[in-house]
Amino acid sequence: MNKGNAGPRFLCGFYYKYNATECFLSILLYHNRSGGEKGVINKPELVWSASRNHPVKANATLQLGQDGNLVLSDSDGTLVWSTDTTGKSSFDHPTDSLLPGQNLISGRSLIASVSATNWSQGLLSLTVLNGRWVTYTDTDPPQYYYASTYSDSSYYSFDGQTFTALQFPTTPTAQFMIGPDGHLKVYQWAVIDWNEVSDLVMPYVGNCGYPMVFGR
Repeated sequence: MNKGNAGPRFLCGFYYKYNATECFLSILLYHNRSGGEKGVINKPELVWSASRNHPVKANATLQLGQDGNLVLSDSDGTLVWSTDTTGKSSFDHPTDSLLPGQNLISGRSLIASVSATNWSQGLLSLTVLNGRWVTYTDTDPPQYYYASTYSDSSYYSFDGQTFTALQFPTTPTAQFMIGPDGHLKVYQWAVIDWNEVSDLVMPYVGNCGYPMVFGR
């Protein structure tokens, strides 16, 4: 959290979906205008959520046990999610987004949401495989539609094992996200809104260059 008068900040809590009947335990990134704690919160962006395929209802609970584990239970007491271990960090287990300085290592994936209004896991993913970062559809067998070159870019570094989202020199508030279209896009905060600054997949596959773009 940035404790200055303005800049990127984080919130953790229950974030409601559009229909306002279900919510997710989430981490949100937002940009605070000048004015300290009384400043205006601008368009919080969801950057991590627990149990994307099982949203919870009102009166869900989050409990810290004596063993150090966080446990999320639905309103009826059903266990939905837990850390299973002390010291687990959401930064090491991304969902569909990376923040500047965050790594994606071999064995982990970014998984796109089904749509802008359905935040459950879709079929389109990004992972590190055989010395490249690749995007694919999670089918049997997987269908790969993009494999990176070995070069770095101004937005990320990649050494064949770790994909690292780089800090922006012009703004501290940025986000890398694989969207429902299967493209890894880079966004940055610009005064009052989030702007797309780069699509890291588009130059190679276009809008229709991945399997099932028109359905199964």
